[in-house]
Amino acid sequence: IIGESPSKGARSPELWNKVFSESGLNYRMVPLDVNKEKVEDLLNSLNEDKKFLGGAIAIPYKEVVAKWLGRNITSEAKKIGAVNCLYRNSNSQLHGTNTDGEASLKTFNDKFGFFNDKSVMILGVGGAGKAVASYFSNNAKSTIIISRSKGGNQYAGKIGATWKEWGEIDNYINSIDVLVNCTSVGFETQDSSSPLSENQIANLRKSTIVFDIIY
Repeated sequence: IIGESPSKGARSPELWNKVFSESGLNYRMVPLDVNKEKVEDLLNSLNEDKKFLGGAIAIPYKEVVAKWLGRNITSEAKKIGAVNCLYRNSNSQLHGTNTDGEASLKTFNDKFGFFNDKSVMILGVGGAGKAVASYFSNNAKSTIIISRSKGGNQYAGKIGATWKEWGEIDNYINSIDVLVNCTSVGFETQDSSSPLSENQIANLRKSTIVFDIIY
């Protein structure tokens, strides 16, 4: 798992290594901490290492890795512009895909059912946020993307969603059916923080479903 600091709390190695052990597979997932200036050097080294089979990409490098892979990404990941998964293809070349959106949608549907008659608000439009927004917007009545970055406006138009600035949350918070947190607030060192204020949470309708992709 490649990220800024997955060694400081990423759960994926513990989960996957348990699976590998139980299945009798001689694989190991290890956390690789890397800074932005060294990401491509790390990827180039891993690409040459035939013992490297693939793995997960964590924040904040999902878009960086997608760009590094160039054409070697799935059509879904190309649309999203980010990858969270690396794997070797039949020619032993590294390819990337994005399972964030698909997995989040399946998890939501399994727990809460389908929501094609509901309005959705997505908080955050980073690599994971783009993936979730892409899949959720195809299954909702309407989708609002909230982000601090104005780049979210262009992406929202691409997938048929509406984009609003972070300061406009209060104008919509009491009219949505589903709220999805795709920001990094709640992750690692921010695990005791919330992307919404107490007042904003109080203004949610009691029937609103709150879904957080940070597990």
